[in-house]
Amino acid sequence: KIIFIDTPCEKILANSSLLGRPLLLGDKNKIYDLYNDRYEKYKKSADYIYINDKDINSAVEEISKYIIKNK
Repeated sequence: KIIFIDTPCEKILANSSLLGRPLLLGDKNKIYDLYNDRYEKYKKSADYIYINDKDINSAVEEISKYIIKNK
């Protein structure tokens, strides 16, 4: 199963270090281009899309429920 954790760019930038992200080094705004380029591909490939607009505990709980339900 493919799970697409759809996270707004602003949340990624606020919660992530760019040190291990070579495509974003030098220009953190590249994330918007990458997101727009990849979004439809990720969406089409996903068996489940989780809109990541809550806290980590909510995300883990909801994704876990999906996985258990769809074994």
